[in-house]
Amino acid sequence: MVCRELLLGLQRAGQIELPPVHHVHRNPPARRGSESGSGVPTYLDTTPLDAPLSTLRPLEFHYVRRTPEEPLIHSLLERHHYLGYTRPGGEHLKYLAWAQGRPLACLAWSSAPRHLGSRVCFIGWSAEARRRNIRFLAYNTRFLILPWIQVEHLASHILGRMVKRLSEDWEKACRAARAARGLDQPGGPRRRLGSGSPGGHGFSRLSHPR
Repeated sequence: MVCRELLLGLQRAGQIELPPVHHVHRNPPARRGSESGSGVPTYLDTTPLDAPLSTLRPLEFHYVRRTPEEPLIHSLLERHHYLGYTRPGGEHLKYLAWAQGRPLACLAWSSAPRHLGSRVCFIGWSAEARRRNIRFLAYNTRFLILPWIQVEHLASHILGRMVKRLSEDWEKACRAARAARGLDQPGGPRRRLGSGSPGGHGFSRLSHPR
């Protein structure tokens, strides 16, 4: 699944050209959420929000996996994230960030890819160290600032808040002592509408997609 997303991202960036699609996967979880409307408000405020971050704080972070809000995050990602929504593989967490009674952002985390050369070089892992510790990494599969939200520094603020709570949530969700000790966030050659950029809070760019 991670490889598929990487290939689609490279194609959208004009780096590669994939062969024609022979079968279209209709993404049942996202379709069920949008069709049933369960957990999705009948009216979602899409009025442009351009305000200082200080007027919105403190933001509320809702853990939405297996809650009535889960179809909402599926629907928002499917409609507004450039990769759409796909069911995460392995262990995963999902969040909605709220302020003033409206959602601002969606985040999804899952088990990290086992082989990522730039990450291994940055951390300095041997093959054995990677095998032992890969389970402690959380991979940011989706990060979406909704397109009508135009709040300066919002993306870095959200990621900073995530750093403070993700380890405990990861351990609880996995029902084992597997607290996340590191965070992976895929980068891209350019910023895209409806996405965000870390811009601080201890995040380092390791590489660009080739």
